[in-house]
Amino acid sequence: MMSKKSIYLLVMVFGLVVLTAGLSYASDNSSCCLTMRPGYCPSRYDSFVANQDIYHRGEPVVLTLNDLQDEYLIEEITIEEVGIEGEVVFHEVVNESVPKDSTTWTYEWDQKGNDGELVDYDHYYAIVQTQCCQNYRTHFRLQKDVKPYTCCTTCCCGKWAARLFSHSDKYLVGDLVQFDFTNPKKGNFVFDTLTVKRNGGCCGSETVFSYTFPEGAQAGYSWSWDWNQTDNAGNQVGTGYYTLIIRTEDCGYFSTNFRIYEQRTCTCRPFWGFFGCCGPCSGC
Repeated sequence: MMSKKSIYLLVMVFGLVVLTAGLSYASDNSSCCLTMRPGYCPSRYDSFVANQDIYHRGEPVVLTLNDLQDEYLIEEITIEEVGIEGEVVFHEVVNESVPKDSTTWTYEWDQKGNDGELVDYDHYYAIVQTQCCQNYRTHFRLQKDVKPYTCCTTCCCGKWAARLFSHSDKYLVGDLVQFDFTNPKKGNFVFDTLTVKRNGGCCGSETVFSYTFPEGAQAGYSWSWDWNQTDNAGNQVGTGYYTLIIRTEDCGYFSTNFRIYEQRTCTCRPFWGFFGCCGPCSGC
């Protein structure tokens, strides 16, 4: 049997081995894992996030670790497919120190795998490994671009209820030409371009004024516009018959017609009689 002295010596040796291993581990981790104060590590489940849930082809995936309160070492980042046998498609050793005065760490992934090619459309995990706070994980999807639903039928767009009209069918030269668009059903009309064309002439219709609406300009229930009869160069347009055309992104176009004319001066045909020297006016 071993003597008490031998047992005591064996225990001391074992304790020394354990202590040496612990000190070595602490040294390798800059001692932070043994001296972390409460709240040192960010929240486990909601601190690491992607800036959006779905990304399109080639769009940078922006990943952020929030709520940092001290110095940290980001060791590596991994992107893997979601699933029981999720394949690792990307891995990078980062070894980046985050300074004490920074509260966030951000990483951008270009959707390229370890082979340098764009990865497939799928559901992915992003996993970041820190030196003292272990791993954090978030998820996102890479999805094909889906064209927005477009309605080109009268019923879908509600075009049967919408109306573009001018306040009058004729205006004197220099008058303000006023237009209204009403839409009692509030179809999803997004205006694209506005054009005023002068009809007739030797070469057909001629565009005298044009305007492109800001992106996403929705008409809503009503819309109004006044035109001062000037072209894009600021010159007064001539007399004639005109058409206002508003094109929409998904539902075709609306149009209305009007006329610009000049007031003619009345002329009197002189003759003697009941009316005196001037008879009934003509040419008015």
